[in-house]
Amino acid sequence: MVDRAQPELLSLSFELWHPNCWALQVTDSLDTELFAYGTLTDGQVARERYVVSGESEAALNRTIETISESSLTTTVAELGATPDGPAIGSHTREIFVEFDAANSIDSSFVTRGFVYDGLPKMIDGHEEWSVLVYASRREVFDAFDTIREERDADITLERITSVESPTAHSVDKRERHLSPRQQEALALARERGYYEWPREVTAGELAAELGVAKTTFLEHLRRAESKLLDPE
Repeated sequence: MVDRAQPELLSLSFELWHPNCWALQVTDSLDTELFAYGTLTDGQVARERYVVSGESEAALNRTIETISESSLTTTVAELGATPDGPAIGSHTREIFVEFDAANSIDSSFVTRGFVYDGLPKMIDGHEEWSVLVYASRREVFDAFDTIREERDADITLERITSVESPTAHSVDKRERHLSPRQQEALALARERGYYEWPREVTAGELAAELGVAKTTFLEHLRRAESKLLDPE
């Protein structure tokens, strides 16, 4: 039986929503994703670098324009394309954003000992975080309850595991670093029996279910498989 009061190194994944977040408002209204590199703040202004991901340059342009027009941002600057950045979409661009530090929730976690274990994702109006923390499970649950109350936040814990097996954690970590599209393609392939023998569904049928071209679906799936098989 797990001792919830015993401190240990824990790996967590959770979904997050909090009010007055421009990134959540943007991704809720547009079919793009944002990856955040972490917020730095002087207590008044928050500054952060993001990767904007979408299926076309037009989608990126609309997203960056919407971010610039948001009443919750003060400065938005483009940093250019990301050829060597995360493989998260067919089109990506980096931006720098300044906004009111009071609307950033990062410090609520950092001051309680949580550290990023991958880039936070903003998609479909919510954030997806993976973090590490040395604490007891009871302390984690108490911290989440406090953050929910202090920040009027919704936090849905999806996974909490003890980091005991380096191999198991490495595989799990690689899967969490898949792009949203890659995760979606892989999850659907597993669910529909694509990896069974004989196969219970074709790549074309899965692509149609996701509403994308077969070549696009296979590209997402192959990239996901490559990341999961990469020993590094």
